[in-house]
Amino acid sequence: MSDVDSSDTERQNGIESPDNKEKPDLLDFLPASIAHEDEHETCGKDGLPNIREENLDQELSPSPEVMLESCEKGMIDRVLKILETEMSLLNCKDEDGYSPLHRACYNGHLDVVRVLLERGADVKAVTDDGWQPLHCACRWGKTDVACLLLQNGADINALTNGKQTALHFAASGVGGTTTLQLLLCNRWLDASIRNMQNETPYDIAYRSGKHYELFEIVEDCINVK
Repeated sequence: MSDVDSSDTERQNGIESPDNKEKPDLLDFLPASIAHEDEHETCGKDGLPNIREENLDQELSPSPEVMLESCEKGMIDRVLKILETEMSLLNCKDEDGYSPLHRACYNGHLDVVRVLLERGADVKAVTDDGWQPLHCACRWGKTDVACLLLQNGADINALTNGKQTALHFAASGVGGTTTLQLLLCNRWLDASIRNMQNETPYDIAYRSGKHYELFEIVEDCINVK
């Protein structure tokens, strides 16, 4: 994802103000490697040939591009092979600041995420837009991944450049309710944080008309202002 101003960041997160009636197509704001995956069956990001599972035995020189795509596609065997020879690629980044951990998180590859964390991947790595891996997991409703990240020191109240927390993303309802429930049960959660549109996660959930009841259930346990 390219760096954008605050208003664009809010729109790309699928969280818009009530005045904005027109909702963007989610594909417009997905990382290029996801949004155009079907259009490029033979080539991946930056023109790199897509790595297929049947090619695992092929000799591919370890590189940031290969590492990033392997994590994005959940190719655990390839990831392990790369890390055996090039641990320096553990926290490599693409041109938008996404690390292997970010890539594995937004696609929900729990086994890859676990391996990366066990090897010491930066759980608080930030993209150019200020996204940490937890933001990615919560934005796309990857509850198991979000849980593992929190167990490994992820900051539940971390802010993106648009002042969004993981709870803001979960409250939008894009990924269902399980991730929202996970976050609301966390004792360190600050549900009162407001984004650049001056909205709390509860405001977003209430506007969505789907998930605000969950906030009310745990109202005695969290501080919603």
